[in-house]
Amino acid sequence: MCWTEVTHVVKVVIADHQISGKRGGDAGRLFITLFGSLGSSSRSRLGDEEVWFEPGQELSFSVASPEIGGIEEILVQWEHKEVKDSETEQLHSQPRIIIDRVVVRTLEHRATASFCGRGRELASGEKALMRRDDNGECSERSQPKASRSQLNSLFDSRLEKNA
Repeated sequence: MCWTEVTHVVKVVIADHQISGKRGGDAGRLFITLFGSLGSSSRSRLGDEEVWFEPGQELSFSVASPEIGGIEEILVQWEHKEVKDSETEQLHSQPRIIIDRVVVRTLEHRATASFCGRGRELASGEKALMRRDDNGECSERSQPKASRSQLNSLFDSRLEKNA
């Protein structure tokens, strides 16, 4: 059996909206498994060390895999690294990241596949299976709609700041 290695450039976009802005960033490791028309990759760690994930941040990583065909689905897992906030010296109580979208470019195929996170929060150890976004819905719906209570809370906090 012939084994050909291909290179994927994986771009992860962390959501930048009211909820993620209030949460701030978190440190951890992100893992991805690619599922293609001919098979799947092994679970790959994105980056060599822990990464600080900030709202609105775009991060790119290189992932090698055997030939797995066109990418149809991805499985993303985030693992939190316990760090203390330097200002308050408190541990984050519920560390999470919110993935807006993931774009995978397979260099040898000159192919690009987009996957929409739909504003889903990932807690440490959680996995998210994302299907290919061929309809471009991710760019249209990249931010979840805020609930009325979230909007009122945001409006009230703006009023307090301006008072």
